[in-house]
Amino acid sequence: MKKLITGCILTVFSLALWAATVTDPIPILDSDCCSLSTPYNTTLEMLPGEWQKGFNADEPFLTFKSDGSYAIMDFSEAGYFIKTGRWTLAEDGTTLLLNMADGDFLAYNIKYLELDELVLSPVNGKKGDLFLNKL
Repeated sequence: MKKLITGCILTVFSLALWAATVTDPIPILDSDCCSLSTPYNTTLEMLPGEWQKGFNADEPFLTFKSDGSYAIMDFSEAGYFIKTGRWTLAEDGTTLLLNMADGDFLAYNIKYLELDELVLSPVNGKKGDLFLNKL
């Protein structure tokens, strides 16, 4: 009987140990959307790169570098202009903070970030969401 109980305990312990090594973390559901939210470290890995609003050549073009710098190339009646500065994520991991070289400061909620799609919503709510595609 002792061998049977010992065998059962060892089996349960082995299965628990195996399960702990092969299970993935449980994804966190975003409160205002049905998509899975992206963890902080993954956002830091996925955000760097070149992004464009829309699909036309006259749409804004953003570059986020992994060193924390960024550049926005936009268009106006006078032609092209470039804004530069530093970007960071707030501690909540879902707010993108842009410190512009000219002293301005912008904050956007990251509503969605998957593969090559990014949706940013201005924190002040004055403008609509920005839908960006990674190039």
